[in-house]
Amino acid sequence: MQEPRILSISNALPELEHLVPVRKQARLDLVRATLRHANNNTPYYRRAFAGLSLEIDGLEDIRRFPLLERKTLAACGTDLLAEGVVPEYVGITSGTTFGNSSWEPLLHYQTETEHDAWVNLYGSMIAKGDRPLMLRLIDADRGVEVAGASPGCFSLPMESLYHYELILSILKREWSFPGFATRVGSLSGPLDMLQVLTLLCLEHEVDPAQLSIGLVTTSGWQLTSRWRRLLESYWGAEVQELYGLSEVPGMFAARCSRCSHYHFSPLTVMEVLQLDGDNPVERGIGRVVVTALLPLAYAQPLIRYDTQEVIEIVGECGDHELCFEYLGRRSRLVLHDGPDGRDLMLSPPMLTEVLDSIPDVAIYENEKGKRLGVRIAFGWPRYMLRDESDEIGRRIDLTVELRWSPVHYPYAAERLRDLLLRRFFDASPALAGAVRRDAIRFVVRLAEPGTLNSGQPNR
Repeated sequence: MQEPRILSISNALPELEHLVPVRKQARLDLVRATLRHANNNTPYYRRAFAGLSLEIDGLEDIRRFPLLERKTLAACGTDLLAEGVVPEYVGITSGTTFGNSSWEPLLHYQTETEHDAWVNLYGSMIAKGDRPLMLRLIDADRGVEVAGASPGCFSLPMESLYHYELILSILKREWSFPGFATRVGSLSGPLDMLQVLTLLCLEHEVDPAQLSIGLVTTSGWQLTSRWRRLLESYWGAEVQELYGLSEVPGMFAARCSRCSHYHFSPLTVMEVLQLDGDNPVERGIGRVVVTALLPLAYAQPLIRYDTQEVIEIVGECGDHELCFEYLGRRSRLVLHDGPDGRDLMLSPPMLTEVLDSIPDVAIYENEKGKRLGVRIAFGWPRYMLRDESDEIGRRIDLTVELRWSPVHYPYAAERLRDLLLRRFFDASPALAGAVRRDAIRFVVRLAEPGTLNSGQPNR
């Protein structure tokens, strides 16, 4: 019997280039078909495209069509639905990456036809021979997501200890489905659910040798270095981190095993535009604009969706047009106009990476962990960032809540403050340079336990 291959998204990206229409002419034809479908079948795009010719000569011509803003999608989402289509799946998303948001949730709609297209695409990525069995943790907070249902994929909730025991029984069992592996070898889901599962297994002393997991794929939250090491150590498996937007079918990116940066899948058309303009960016910092393509975006077309997500293009890798790092939402970045242009001082991923590595920092306790009785609380660091100017100049204040009182332990607090400054300067050479030039003052304040009790992580 041929050994089943465990599908890694990062390894599958090159294969996708041969399995989906990624050549320029084929992609151009898909964009044309998507534009015609949106214009002919949705009230919103009939209005938005009024007076515009749908004929385009190249992919770059898509830039003459209007941007779709998040607030418009939230307010007019049903006007983007294709007429006569009744969605079978309704997903829920904050419309942001890696965390909670005070924005109105977005609903995204899909049909069984789109589901079938995804399943067929996914199935074509599997090598010949026995197909792998997978277990995917689904989050009730996100509604029903189409891509969760695929042959050989157990999609299960993780809302109670009963679910936990059921998941363990599935992972330990041997199966006899024709054409599939006998054991579940791949585990995926939102990071916080994988964290809960892993911590429960550790606390209940579940021997990972009883399991056959070779791949763990996380999404939805930032995977810090500390959590990557913990997941790799327990499961003894490759850990894959995905970035994407739930409301945009086909939009995802995975870290490359060769260059260690993200690459977008070829299932959508991506643009990276200036932060404060609409000109394309080929290197450095820009915001992501995405167009979803047929057949994965039939019920609710999304054309030139301005995500307000910011990435940094760091170069190219092989045949990929760009490799990048995710920086966060535009509103959460701290930028500075330096001598060589606009520099990034601080971003949510940078702050979380540094603070998550220090056990003294207080956390916003994960609610799923509390519900399932995880003994040792886990979550995201409690901090508050203020960027303001006074008569002296610009000052960035970072307030970090501790698990212990800095007033009671002043010498330990001073050592911790020095450590934080060193680590942030190491993580952000631009910030260190601006401080050395006296262009910015960077102040780290250590707060008493319970000071930053807003209930939501700063993401």
